[in-house]
Amino acid sequence: MNAIVLAGGLGKRLRPLTNKTPKPAIIVKGKPIIRHILDWLEDVGFDDIIVKLHYLPNKVKEAVGKDENVHYIIDKKLKPTAKFLLDNQLYLEDPFLVTNGDTLTNLNLTEFIEFHMVNNNIATVFTKDDAIHCGGTYIFDKEILEYIKDDMDISHLMAVLVEADIPVNLYFSNAKYFDTATIEKLEIARKNFEK
Repeated sequence: MNAIVLAGGLGKRLRPLTNKTPKPAIIVKGKPIIRHILDWLEDVGFDDIIVKLHYLPNKVKEAVGKDENVHYIIDKKLKPTAKFLLDNQLYLEDPFLVTNGDTLTNLNLTEFIEFHMVNNNIATVFTKDDAIHCGGTYIFDKEILEYIKDDMDISHLMAVLVEADIPVNLYFSNAKYFDTATIEKLEIARKNFEK
């Protein structure tokens, strides 16, 4: 299983903070958001991590630092997130994990992965609510690619699966997650995020 970190967003809701610093490079608890995410993945053994880049890609690479487990794909047109997966399917293992590059969490990945392996569906979603309102971490079997259309991001893809009664695993967890997409949410993460 490999992992894809979606770290290409423009960070518009964090401006002016993101005028010169991409969202994944913003510091929380002493290190860049992207570095927290990569450490979280590597702590459970991920050694093939693809980072999707678009906005200020070199600044994100600087924030990551030297890391032989990380490979980059620069998405020049900033495609919707699910479409990006479809277009880069040659790099995806079966199954593969996807996580947002702006969401910090203490989700137990080992248990999450085991849950997906035991419950044989094409998708597993970390959530406190439902498949669409979730913590931004997923495991997909490659069969999921058959449902992706050109304009789809992952939340749209999940809505299509739910509407079509395609079984999706909901992994309910009390793990905390912090979306850092706005100034207010970033400040909450800075105060409350713990590994």
